[in-house]
Amino acid sequence: MQNRNEKLSETKLNSVNLFKAINKKNEHALSLCNYYIGLIDLESCEFEKIYKLVRKILMILNVHMKPACKERLYLPRNMFGRGLISITFKAEKMLLDFKTSLERRKLTSLRSAGILWAEQQRKSHMATITEFLRIKYESTQHIEQTLKSLQIECLLTAIKKKTLHSKLFESLDNETFNIQTSSK
Repeated sequence: MQNRNEKLSETKLNSVNLFKAINKKNEHALSLCNYYIGLIDLESCEFEKIYKLVRKILMILNVHMKPACKERLYLPRNMFGRGLISITFKAEKMLLDFKTSLERRKLTSLRSAGILWAEQQRKSHMATITEFLRIKYESTQHIEQTLKSLQIECLLTAIKKKTLHSKLFESLDNETFNIQTSSK
């Protein structure tokens, strides 16, 4: 992953295309995570380590500076973000989708019921993902439908706590400001 990102940082791509290329290049690593999530019991702290490693690589390559707003990296471009895919957010979504799929099929598939039962007995991260997300995002709603918006809201809340970085994001609440045309 680091070698690919080093090669990309040496190109003369603008930031929009650079982050799109980084996301494309890192799809291989993300597809491996897609495959292993649910098969190997990975905890949220392990995804945080990957998250920090990606940021460290971006800082070494001078794509992202240390004092810069790290939350902005993972916001969509139409919300003044960089549009980088967060491995933590992606893992949360995949685990939640996997658990939801198993719960939906447990009455018709013995295999799904067995996997779900075994995971619940072990109290793995996948088995407790719904409760984990409710606590993390302080939500009482159905997590399945609102996860993406809760993740974005969490990033924006963290940004608004920072006095310097919050100045840019105050315009998101201003109705006279056109975000779509300013983010192109």
